[in-house]
Amino acid sequence: MEKDLFQQNQVSYINSLKDKNGYKFSHYSETSSLPTSFSIMSLFALGATDILSNEKRIIVNFLANKLNKIDLIVDEKYFHNEITSRNHDTEYVINQTTFFSFIALDILGTTIKKLEFLTPFYDPQFLESWVKKRFEGNFWAESNKLMFLFYFFAYVNKYGSPSEKTSVRIVIDRYFNLLDEHQDKTTGYWGHGKSLFRKAYGAAHLYLFYDYFEREIPFVDRILDSTLLLHARNGLAETAEGGACEDYDLIEIYLRVLKQTNYKRDEVISKLITMRKTILVNTNSQGGFPYKFYRWPFLLHRVLQVRPSEKIAYSYSSLRSMTTPVYYPDCWATFFRNLSLNAIDLVTDKKRVPSYGLPGWGFLYKN
Repeated sequence: MEKDLFQQNQVSYINSLKDKNGYKFSHYSETSSLPTSFSIMSLFALGATDILSNEKRIIVNFLANKLNKIDLIVDEKYFHNEITSRNHDTEYVINQTTFFSFIALDILGTTIKKLEFLTPFYDPQFLESWVKKRFEGNFWAESNKLMFLFYFFAYVNKYGSPSEKTSVRIVIDRYFNLLDEHQDKTTGYWGHGKSLFRKAYGAAHLYLFYDYFEREIPFVDRILDSTLLLHARNGLAETAEGGACEDYDLIEIYLRVLKQTNYKRDEVISKLITMRKTILVNTNSQGGFPYKFYRWPFLLHRVLQVRPSEKIAYSYSSLRSMTTPVYYPDCWATFFRNLSLNAIDLVTDKKRVPSYGLPGWGFLYKN
């Protein structure tokens, strides 16, 4: 598919999710803060935010009006019998909503000047205790909390007052020291348990901060050895169906680590090229990407016109309002698939692709 047509179809899908205030998660779900943020991030990854010129203020108000007294974005839609799993508690959902909303608002040219909710983390003992708890549970889930907090520190480091920047740089150094202290020397990942996949997915949430702050990532050779074990034959993560964020996590690891070493570069490039082919083969002709790919797209889906079941669904972050069929497009998967293609093009061909300016999802390199 030609690049221009591909982009048009992707943008068309995102536009199809738009309503008067924001965006729906998919055609099977509702409008709220998270899918609105994902859609803005998708348009940014596609280089298409210019289409928002007439709607920017409406979207900014839709997100910013949810700021509470300590500068967190709280979407009430997510707290009325919404959360269906212990891995995604109230704190997780609020911090996640704030993280993605801040990225979307930043892309649209709006920043939040003071983050009161960060105040406890400037206390060294509180920070150390909080970070250590993240390594005690399901690290794949807990690493998201580490990523959210690190992004907020970076946000203050860029947009805060001179005194706030001075203070937060001390906290950032302390945070890196705590991460280095808990890193596994044998894999280069973090976390407990036997699953190398879960550890890799968690680690992918942290290496981007080493890149952004120009810190050396420890054990890069071991990280590459570990990550190269995690691909299915078609290049995706774990299985031939993959997963939009899991597949990107592997790409994300390679993107950061290969900036510091040439170890097994050719093998990594080969994996990335295979992943790219698989992603493009599974492109929906009407635009958008599903979270998982139907296992035999040509034989069953395209030649025999067998449609995957709509009953096989997932709920993003265990939120009922973002439940959608796993084999059908949604804005979260569409964002990560397009980000994956951008990152692969950057690593394999050094193509200039859109990059968000702070270390959050969408940040590929420093502008």
